[in-house]
Amino acid sequence: MVESAVEDLRPEQVTELDRLKLETRRSERELSETMARIQESVAAPPILATVRRVGRLMDGQISTLDEAMEELKAAMLRLIESADGLRGSTVRKVVEVLSPSQTVKVLAAVAEFQLRIRSWGLQRLAELTFWTF
Repeated sequence: MVESAVEDLRPEQVTELDRLKLETRRSERELSETMARIQESVAAPPILATVRRVGRLMDGQISTLDEAMEELKAAMLRLIESADGLRGSTVRKVVEVLSPSQTVKVLAAVAEFQLRIRSWGLQRLAELTFWTF
């Protein structure tokens, strides 16, 4: 998005932004791998077997399922916090590379993109709501 919003990037800025892209992709890959491990833990035999018996659970089994669900919830929250941290640090690093006027252009483009996505989402919701009645 930076390259499309800012036309006057200097060669050293392009190099630094390319390096940042690679660094961010590496971090995103690590987050994806963490997400995969969390998803796999849901399918782990003890949890899966307990969930399958959910209608016939006794108190001890319910507490085991509750504990497993709390662990899953905590892992997901940590993952979300890590993803938020990555977004924040990426924005800070991009802003450090750009001049103030370039930063304004990028932030304006990001805001416009976000508004378009929101508008599209609201339109889709309205269409789905219309067809469900």
